[in-house]
Amino acid sequence: MFQLIYLTFTAPRLDRDAFTVQVTQAKTILANQEADPDYAFSKAINDALYGNHPRRQPTTLDTIAKWDLDKSMAFYKQRFADASDFTFIMIGDFDLPMMKPFAEKYLASLPSIHRKENWKDIGARYEKGAIEKTVLKGIEPKSEVVLILNGPFKWDQSERVAIRAMANVLTERLREAIREELGGTYSISASAGLQRLPRSEYTFNIQFGGDPKRVPELMSRVMKEIEKLKTEGPKPQEATDVKSLFLREFETNSKQNSYLLGQLAGKYQYDEDPAGVWLVPDYYNKIDVKQIHDAAKTYLDLKNRVQVTLMPEK
Repeated sequence: MFQLIYLTFTAPRLDRDAFTVQVTQAKTILANQEADPDYAFSKAINDALYGNHPRRQPTTLDTIAKWDLDKSMAFYKQRFADASDFTFIMIGDFDLPMMKPFAEKYLASLPSIHRKENWKDIGARYEKGAIEKTVLKGIEPKSEVVLILNGPFKWDQSERVAIRAMANVLTERLREAIREELGGTYSISASAGLQRLPRSEYTFNIQFGGDPKRVPELMSRVMKEIEKLKTEGPKPQEATDVKSLFLREFETNSKQNSYLLGQLAGKYQYDEDPAGVWLVPDYYNKIDVKQIHDAAKTYLDLKNRVQVTLMPEK
């Protein structure tokens, strides 16, 4: 493993045959995607969120034609020429004394020129206001609807837990109302997406599929459930159920290498105390009705929203 890390930095290989195959495969996929309703739906969502920002455009046949293996390799070598600002995180069942000589041999000897670098704001911004789009694509009698809210986010562990808990409560309510009561869909979900850089922001996504003729009815009920949670807040039992669910998930996840790797990487990336990974249950135990209600009032803000609906062609 350590040898491969060292070679990844110092001896990357050009494989022109593999590159040619990749280009051919990409062209084949893109040649057919224009007729794919899911692609048209995804592209409409992206366009509605980011407008025409150049760093938020999908791959096209024109961009594939500009792929340059030599240019890519030069860029790769430039980025991996300095290991001084890399952080290596290793999770697993091993002894530190056994690992130390490998780290000293293969990591300490990586090329380092001690560049002083920082991240760059590329200027991608969510579009403001209420945006609605309808995509007419495909012939199957089915529709897909996504509602995406966005706004500023206070980046701390308590708020991250609060918005996730609120999303869980709303998901259960929407399933009960849209799937069980109205029989309008097989699946509906509400989830939060968070980013800290270049600005601390959130997105809140609600997505479901169903009969095209019932979209207005189902969307109206979704809005009613949103307003109800914002106005009345959750029931005490809902808060208790979320708390229990999160604690059970942590007990299971904290035994998984992949979970710990992701959590520790996030802590280092955002300059937070790595020991905070083990303090998460303390935040879960504080989940209550008020916290979830406050999150609903804050993050279910319909001022900045994107609603995209996929409908079959007439």
